[in-house]
Amino acid sequence: MIDFIEDFDVTWVTKSKCNRKVYFDEEEMRVDSLPDKISKDKFEEIDVKVSDTKYIQASKLQLEMKNLNKTICLLILEKENGEYEYLASNKTDWKIMEMLNVWKQRWSIETLHKDCKQELGLGAYQMRNMNGIVIHLSLVFLAYALLKALSCYSKGLLNGLADTIGEACRWIKVHLLANLTNWVIKLYERLEEVEKVVELVQSKCTI
Repeated sequence: MIDFIEDFDVTWVTKSKCNRKVYFDEEEMRVDSLPDKISKDKFEEIDVKVSDTKYIQASKLQLEMKNLNKTICLLILEKENGEYEYLASNKTDWKIMEMLNVWKQRWSIETLHKDCKQELGLGAYQMRNMNGIVIHLSLVFLAYALLKALSCYSKGLLNGLADTIGEACRWIKVHLLANLTNWVIKLYERLEEVEKVVELVQSKCTI
């Protein structure tokens, strides 16, 4: 993936897995071994929050990551709870806050993919036809855009009941079910026969 991206001369920044191997002081080690190898005076105090995670310290290293065969910039981020996360980039001259700000802006892309997978069935298609795949993805992202608009709209009118994509999905399901139930009840009050109600509902639901 990195080779493919760099063929287009693109700057990238991504979270590194803690078990990735790097070379530090001529020694091969896991990324999550680095915090114990670096003195505390190499860390810079920061106050950055991304989603629900707050970062309090960061240290920047230039080193080689195994299998990449190139020098990268690695950012070691200490969280408020004492745990660490790691960012990697091919932009070695970035300062700590420059790299963090780019990654923070990119975080909305991560949440979009997560919401679309968990709530909107992004990966649920079972087809090999490219046109079908494109249509499915387009509908998923259209649904996301509409739900995101509802989330923004709800902050003022729905008392925050649909602030997230998941909450918006559940809110819509509840209200669709309520509207359907009310419609069926009104049909029964007008027609007074269950069979006629069932027949009319089935005719309306037929595609």
